[in-house]
Amino acid sequence: MGLAIDSVVFTALNPGAAPAAGNAVVNAGDSAQIRNFTPTGVASIDVVSRQGATEGFVELRSPLFHDNVRGLHYITAETPTVLLMPQQVGQPARSADTLTITLAGGGAETDAGFMGVYYSDLPGAAAKLQSWANLSPLVQNIKPVEVDFTTTALGLWLDTVITTTENLLKADTWYALLGYITDVPVNAIGIKCPETANLRICGPGATSTFRTDEYFLLMDERHGRPYIPTFSANNRAAIFVSASAVAAAATKCTLILAELAKTYQGG
Repeated sequence: MGLAIDSVVFTALNPGAAPAAGNAVVNAGDSAQIRNFTPTGVASIDVVSRQGATEGFVELRSPLFHDNVRGLHYITAETPTVLLMPQQVGQPARSADTLTITLAGGGAETDAGFMGVYYSDLPGAAAKLQSWANLSPLVQNIKPVEVDFTTTALGLWLDTVITTTENLLKADTWYALLGYITDVPVNAIGIKCPETANLRICGPGATSTFRTDEYFLLMDERHGRPYIPTFSANNRAAIFVSASAVAAAATKCTLILAELAKTYQGG
């Protein structure tokens, strides 16, 4: 199956408390349209988040959701938000459906949000996602990897190679990304590499109230499907930490990796 997770970032400049519907602008390279997946596959929006300086809302609408008046409409003061979607189930998505995305917030700020879409069978993709049940007997060591970068403003994606700050991963070894920690709040953070089908697999970049160090473990456990990214250290030059934030800030990200036994080769 063509497993894949795709993180889509969108932003709004000075949206105010009552913006026009569809005011959010999707980042270049991302799309508000659900990708075309196989007819026998399924897709679901498992993650929705928002980051801003003031209270506001994030809204995703589609005629194929429960209603096209408010759709997935969340009002939150937490920034970034972490748990807007139920932890056990996502919003079913339909192939090629284009969403109307709206962000509200202050009148003199940039607001950003992102959604994470899980695909069970996306043509051309083959993300190396695993379940914890399969990985737990293979864990040899826990390896935190520090990656430092300065986020760009306006919610734009920044991709930073994993070896930027340290380069200690073992050759001919596979690792699992269990979670992450960031010392500065960001809209979204995760990885992009050949083993993720070069799509970004991200979670919300909160610094408190939520255990991001086990984020992918949590998603695997709650959704009951493979959710933990794995990758080969031999591809380190093409493995990136991806981050989106509403302001430029020096950021220290720590990826929480599990070194896997040599018997694991991505299968």
